[in-house]
Amino acid sequence: MKRKNTGLVFMISLAAFMLLGLQSVVAQDSATKQATAGRFTTDVDNFMGVNDWAGVDMQKWFGFLQVKNIDASGASTPDLEAGLAFKVKELYFGAYYKGRYSTGEIDWSLVNGEGTGPATTLAGLSSVVGTDGVDNSSSFALLVGFKNTGIKLGITDKTWRYERPELGVSDATDDVNGKYYFRDLQGELTPSIKWGVTTPFAMGKFAVKPNAELAVKINFDQQTLTQEGVQKYYNANNTVTPTLSLDSGGVDIFTGDWGILAVGIADKFAYAVRPEADPSPATDSTSDYWFNNLAPYVTFRQSFTPAFGLKAKLNLPLGIGSSTDSGSYAIAFGNLGKADLDPYNPPYGEYKTVGDAGYVQVGAQYAFKEGKLADKLVLNLGVQVNLPIYTFMNDIQNDTPLADDQTENKAQKWTQPAKLQAVSLGAQFKFSKYVMLDWKVDFLGGGGGDRNHATLTDNAIWDTLFSGNSLVFTAKY
Repeated sequence: MKRKNTGLVFMISLAAFMLLGLQSVVAQDSATKQATAGRFTTDVDNFMGVNDWAGVDMQKWFGFLQVKNIDASGASTPDLEAGLAFKVKELYFGAYYKGRYSTGEIDWSLVNGEGTGPATTLAGLSSVVGTDGVDNSSSFALLVGFKNTGIKLGITDKTWRYERPELGVSDATDDVNGKYYFRDLQGELTPSIKWGVTTPFAMGKFAVKPNAELAVKINFDQQTLTQEGVQKYYNANNTVTPTLSLDSGGVDIFTGDWGILAVGIADKFAYAVRPEADPSPATDSTSDYWFNNLAPYVTFRQSFTPAFGLKAKLNLPLGIGSSTDSGSYAIAFGNLGKADLDPYNPPYGEYKTVGDAGYVQVGAQYAFKEGKLADKLVLNLGVQVNLPIYTFMNDIQNDTPLADDQTENKAQKWTQPAKLQAVSLGAQFKFSKYVMLDWKVDFLGGGGGDRNHATLTDNAIWDTLFSGNSLVFTAKY
């Protein structure tokens, strides 16, 4: 009896710690899910899922440790992920952490315009330091499951800092050359709450397992240049962005010997509130904006034999958004985001960066069922093809942030071609019923992960063998 009380006190203490110290929520992906383009899953994927936690195969506890996105240059740590789940009577608790920290090393020869780097302007400077510098992120999440319900709480914490003393650049405002001290501070804090059910709701002949998530991203972004003790501000871009995401879950509509076909729909609506900022820099923008990404999808799954299975998904997003001050708007067969709707982002008429494209994912899995490798080895393969993005944009630009004159541009075109995004493979090594090592490697793109490292065209074999790797160790009892 004493042991049971001790365990309950421990779980309550863990829950309180997580609620007070949450720093980020992100979706964890097992190596199997990454290797199969997101189609096959393990307990690593399910233990923090508001719809899937009840399916975790454990009696008392489950835990995992993952290392992925290894940077062969040593400029940053790998992505480190860890998770732990317990059952206490009728309650289920899951806790998750992810972190990545960089050393802040920057190739300043590119920033200074030496060699083949960008021109020594503020824009050229930002294009380089925006990918390096001190770039840290950490994530925590807590899931509580009871009866048919899962509730997950989390916070995302990301910080960037780039500094360079005595940097010679051209002032973007008055075109005066000189020595400057450059500093860029950015940060994000995103609390969120997500709800879902583990048992489908009956809707006539069909059943759904919906989930919903509310997140609020608080963003701070300020670049400064200091010349002779006088500080000048650029890109003062502080935003608060509430986001509501809904997903119906897959609904099986056709079932037969040929397989199971399911359909679903997901929707994400975001509204960014941007407070007034100093309008003197030429790159400032203070307009609010919103976007809505609606993504119907179709999935297919089939087990051809007890050993071999195939799964696929077709995702067809439609994005629409608008800038509230200028009236600019965009419609895309693809997802829209912040960069599509910036009301002051010259040169005029150029297309902004478009968000994620629709895609086709195909994953295959072969589990050995006979011989010495029976129930000890599983092989995984995945391919993702991104669909082309077609965008219509009515772009209304202020000639300067303070001017009343506006320039309106209407255009429509294919803004991104179809491309082979990811080819990945992996394996599960099952040492026992309770211990497993899960591995994947990317030969092109991210393989269902959140970073693209290894490519066939512009990365060395070293990067392919290390940057594209994920290793996941799991244990349970």
